[in-house]
Amino acid sequence: YGHDLPEQPNLADLLEALNAIDGLARLRFLTNHPKDMTDRLIDAIGRLDKVCEQVNLPVQSGSNDILKAMRRGYTVEEYRRLIDRIKSRIPGIALSTDVIVGFPSETDSQFQQTFDLLAGVKYHTVHVAAYSPRPGTIAAREFEDNVPAAEKRERLNKIEQLQEEIATERRIATEKARE
Repeated sequence: YGHDLPEQPNLADLLEALNAIDGLARLRFLTNHPKDMTDRLIDAIGRLDKVCEQVNLPVQSGSNDILKAMRRGYTVEEYRRLIDRIKSRIPGIALSTDVIVGFPSETDSQFQQTFDLLAGVKYHTVHVAAYSPRPGTIAAREFEDNVPAAEKRERLNKIEQLQEEIATERRIATEKARE
């Protein structure tokens, strides 16, 4: 947001301006690329009373090699540090993410790195999709779709099962806290 404007405002500026509007009850910030999740934006989400304490921060993969092939512009280590900053500044934040399984050349080990990242962060929601080439994209031009469909489905199912277990743990913890 704002990179094309002369003043180059920060997305935090927009949230602050919207937060000041009378009659506006809630603001939901939907998604952000990790490289654009500044400390100022994190602080605004935590500070502004109308902004929901919820962020979708796409990780796409837990493997640095896959992230590099996807040209995501960050490493798993940088992403984890960002998650830690968000959690420390906004206790109780609801985090969600997007993941692609079966990206061309993704090995079992690389998939396991993604699985381990998701298990460690314990997102509130994970949007998972199996890779499929989209015409005109760099990935479709540069990579052979060489992960079998059955393997993609199996990986997708494993992540969905993990997320179901995490959601169940959250529900149980919430119920116990209410008692």
